[in-house]
Parts: sequence; C-alpha cells; structure tokens
Amino acid sequence: VHGAYLLPAGATAGTKWKYLFGATNLPAGVKTAGNTWSGFAGGTGYNSCSGCADIAGCASDSTKFAMIVDGAVCTTVNFGVTFTQSGFPRVPIDSNGNDTKNWMGKLLAYQSNNANNILSGTTGNSVRYSTDGGTTPHDLSVSPGNLTPGGYPSPHWVAYDPTNGYWFYTRYGFGIYMSTTGINGTYTDRKSTRLNSSH
Repeated sequence: VHGAYLLPAGATAGTKWKYLFGATNLPAGVKTAGNTWSGFAGGTGYNSCSGCADIAGCASDSTKFAMIVDGAVCTTVNFGVTFTQSGFPRVPIDSNGNDTKNWMGKLLAYQSNNANNILSGTTGNSVRYSTDGGTTPHDLSVSPGNLTPGGYPSPHWVAYDPTNGYWFYTRYGFGIYMSTTGINGTYTDRKSTRLNSSH
C-alpha cells in the first residue's frame, strides 16, 4: 500500500479521487512523494513500511483527520490540502498487507465530537494519545503483545465508542483494554477471550 486517496466533498459520479501523497501534501522529511520509502533516520530496515498504514477522521469535523505515513502520524486541518507531522514518535509500522504481515487494523482513533483527542496504536511498540490534535503525545506505557504467527510485531488496535465515550486498545495474546474515564483515563482488561491467531 503506497498511497492514500480521498473522495472530495460533494463528489458526484465520475469525480476523481484525490491523491494524498502528492509533493505539496506531505511534510518535508516524511516521504518523497510518489516514491517508495525504505527506512528513516533511525536506520530501521523496514522496507515494506512504505505507504499509509491507517487513516482516521473526526466525525464532527471532516476537515480534520490523520494518517500514518511510513510510520509517522500526520494530521490535516484543511481536508488533506496539507499535512503536518504530529508529535507522535515515528516508529516502524509494516503497511504491507499482502503477506504474513497482514495484521494491520485500526491504528488511529478520533473522539467523534472532539478533534483534539486522538489515540494512536503501533506495532511492537506502545499506545499513545494526544489531547491537542497530535501536537503533544502522551505514552500509556503499553507493553508489546505477542508476535504474530508469522513472527512479526503485533499491532495495538485502537477504537472510540461514541455511544458511551469509552476508549479501547488491544494487546495481542492478552486482551482488550478499556477506559471509561476518558482518553487519558485508566485502561482495564475487559476479561475478554484472549486474542490469538483465531481471532
């Protein structure tokens, strides 16, 4: 997956999708627009991290959304005209979904009525949140889950439930964790059936 596309507001039949990896869209230093990324300054050799690992938006303000571009969480406040690299640490996230690494899911979640609140999952790393639209990240200090059956770092999937305001993240091999007291609240194990290769 080496790109991301957006259908413009008010689109009608025949409207072209907008390419979000253009040279004027992405911030400098994140990715060379239109080219495959093969690593970043840290020297990590994840040459299949190129592309968009996830994209999510705020339901109450469609001009604001975020996407993970080659491990960097980038946000927009103008419906994708330009993106800014957020304060979330850049970590390798394998976005190649065509092989044994096909474990990607929802790695970004917005509070539906507050674009300032963003929860960000990773693969083989922690879970982080921001209450200022991605400028300042806070680490929930979540340990990595078990490796996938293919031997790769497993993702921490994240979600927000607008019906009750609860936040969630997963830890593969351990369970689903939930906060009923906000994005920066205490996350407790739902005592769900443990997540394994059959789930």
